[in-house]
Amino acid sequence: MIVSGQDRDANFRLQVWSTDKWELLLGVATDSDVSPSAFSVSDWDHRLAYVAPGKIATVRSLADNRIVSEVVLEKKPKWLALAPSGGQLLIDQNETLMNYIVDSNTTGAAINLRSEVNTNANDAEWSPRGRFVALAGSNGYVYVWDVSNPQQPKHSMLGHPSDVSSVKYHPHRDIIMSTSRGGSTCYWDSHLGRLLMKSEGMGYDFTNDGEFAAFEETLGKLSVRPIYPPELREVSHGYKLNDDTLTLGFSPDSATLVWGSRNHRFCFHDLQSHYTAGFFEGYQENCNIAFDPNSSEIITSGYANFDRIRFDHSSQLGRFDNRIQERTPLLEAGERTLQFSVSQTGVIAAVDRGVELTILAPNEPPAIYPLENRAGGVAINSAGSQVAVTTQERVDIYNATTGEFQATVELAAEQSLNAVFSPNDSQLVCCGMGVFYVINTATWQVTKTVKLQSRESIGRAAFGLSGDVLAVNDFDKVVLFDTVDYDPIVELKSPYVTRLSGFMADQAGGLAISPDGSWLGVGSRTNEVQIWDLKKIRNQLELIGANW
Repeated sequence: MIVSGQDRDANFRLQVWSTDKWELLLGVATDSDVSPSAFSVSDWDHRLAYVAPGKIATVRSLADNRIVSEVVLEKKPKWLALAPSGGQLLIDQNETLMNYIVDSNTTGAAINLRSEVNTNANDAEWSPRGRFVALAGSNGYVYVWDVSNPQQPKHSMLGHPSDVSSVKYHPHRDIIMSTSRGGSTCYWDSHLGRLLMKSEGMGYDFTNDGEFAAFEETLGKLSVRPIYPPELREVSHGYKLNDDTLTLGFSPDSATLVWGSRNHRFCFHDLQSHYTAGFFEGYQENCNIAFDPNSSEIITSGYANFDRIRFDHSSQLGRFDNRIQERTPLLEAGERTLQFSVSQTGVIAAVDRGVELTILAPNEPPAIYPLENRAGGVAINSAGSQVAVTTQERVDIYNATTGEFQATVELAAEQSLNAVFSPNDSQLVCCGMGVFYVINTATWQVTKTVKLQSRESIGRAAFGLSGDVLAVNDFDKVVLFDTVDYDPIVELKSPYVTRLSGFMADQAGGLAISPDGSWLGVGSRTNEVQIWDLKKIRNQLELIGANW
């Protein structure tokens, strides 16, 4: 579908065309020059906003050509901005940022965006999820408003020497691209309100995948530029969220990544198309998520919830249709937040930060065993025979079949730990504050202690398919280590992520390698999920004589 303007002498000056058959679907009369800012189309429900004759802001449904709402304006606006949902319309009124948002399902002003700053707005853009709006100030500033708190802008960002002519949100990241009339383009971190980088030329918009941006280099000359550094463009994908990522996991066929955040929602991500394949509602705190390795069912936990979920989907696992077919509680709900781990045989080990270890074997009732010490985290080996329960400064080992206590490994960690077994179960890695320990599972002795660069957070670790590489969070980056001497191979860092992990073991943001070893998924504390292509990284390392 394409929306375009026609000559001002015609009977109507705004047209909607079908791109399937190139047929004219709709023509409407407007009360302003038709320009890219004089009308707006919502992303989700296909509504069109424009100014009809008589200074009437009109919202029309393109599905049935029905006028949804009309608002009579005092002044002719330079621009309109319809929210992605189509439910709210931001209207320019050209008086010291006194723009307002109306409910496009009814009529009348709902929210006023006012500021003490004496400037006008030249353009506006909603964030992809409709929570924020960005305004292009005539004083060189870019303003970001949280719609739920419109008294003052959340961020006022100065980077242009003259009028800001346009603002555009990145489709997946917390990034705003702003352009000035002087010919400069700035990229902003819309979450933190800081300048990321600046370039010459006038940026127009991002491509749908967010990898590139269209620019006007000189008058009449257009170009398309990559917006990421060359070393990241081919190997990394980033997706912004509304909240911190607490957990993530890959499907058994490595076609889908699922992540959960604090906003009570889990999201399915298709790794072939790199588009969202669906989502479902989670819990108060989405603590942990994992696929059952022998089925397409998902195991999830949160505050007072621990469930096994089965979905309706097609034969290809990545094509979820968001409908939960069955949600089965694994344990009786209580006031607890469960950490759990799943073996390759489908055995589940869970702890509730208390004094009980629960083992759930396939087709068996839950077995509950007392713990020697208060639990912080848990890991079960691939065979489903041994469980590591982490506490502060130590790891306790239990027999997963009998619940028998087997060994204790004392560690010099300052906080509770995150643990993971190697694919062949010969090693156990425990991550503490700025350090990780490698433990031989035959002797339960520490064989290697590796200090990380940052001592300000507790990370997580994940082994590759064959166990020849270990990925570890290190505050704002992920480091890949070989698993012979545990020497670092390469650091993976996005310029748009400032923090991956927190100060507690359950704040590590999530980290996982896909079962086929081709993808690395990394959650963050700055509302971003990073997906790294490990095959391409391995190929690039081979070119310089390095590999794992």
